[in-house]
Amino acid sequence: MVVERVRRKSTNEKAVIGGKRTLLIGWDLTVRNTKGTAVDLEVRDQFPLSPQSEIEVKLEENTRGPVQAWASG
Repeated sequence: MVVERVRRKSTNEKAVIGGKRTLLIGWDLTVRNTKGTAVDLEVRDQFPLSPQSEIEVKLEENTRGPVQAWASG
């Protein structure tokens, strides 16, 4: 199996008033089977969660599959 994770998009915007900052980052995941036969596979990825209440992390796009939030700590 070959797994490739490529950064797709990235923007960094800072508001003139209020000091709000928005950072968008996107990734493309590609999985390629190098075996001669079919393989059952489950792909899991994660996105960061902030322990600081001032920082909000949102999943903007989910093309497939369920999203499960995990509490840290």
